[in-house]
Amino acid sequence: HEVVNSLKGNGPKDLMDVVYALGACLFTDSGIAKDEVQAKEMLENSITNGDALKKFCDFISAQGGDTSFVDDLSLLPLGEITTEVIAQKDGYISRIDCKQIGMASLASGAGRTVKEDPIDFSAGLVFKKKVGDKVSKGDIIATIYSSDENKIKTSHQRAVEAIEYSDECPKLN
Repeated sequence: HEVVNSLKGNGPKDLMDVVYALGACLFTDSGIAKDEVQAKEMLENSITNGDALKKFCDFISAQGGDTSFVDDLSLLPLGEITTEVIAQKDGYISRIDCKQIGMASLASGAGRTVKEDPIDFSAGLVFKKKVGDKVSKGDIIATIYSSDENKIKTSHQRAVEAIEYSDECPKLN
């Protein structure tokens, strides 16, 4: 959902800031753009005029995938088994270990350990909170989706361990 919405120009600001920063580095380092300002403008134009979304669809089609979900996000599957990652205490989310979240996503079935492993396209994590957000014990931080009860338990444990809390709001870059 987030990818499609972002490629349609409706992505969350914090994600789009990262996309533009990384994209600008790639465009300038490869000589496609003369500087970061031109690179960011090129990236924004690609999203605004639909070229980025079209290229995404081209990638999917080239691999034999169905792009109909781009126009109807309800076609994307969601795992039938869900569990919530809840805040373990009152305070602020001070850190989320991205590597551990990646491993939690893998554990849910959303990735492969080896090339032959199947991918569960309905599995993964959806975050409702991020670093810097104030939470109360019991608040929902994320939802995990899977099609396998054992996988979701492992994923949940990794996700819980990946989140750190503090009494004060962390300084954000």
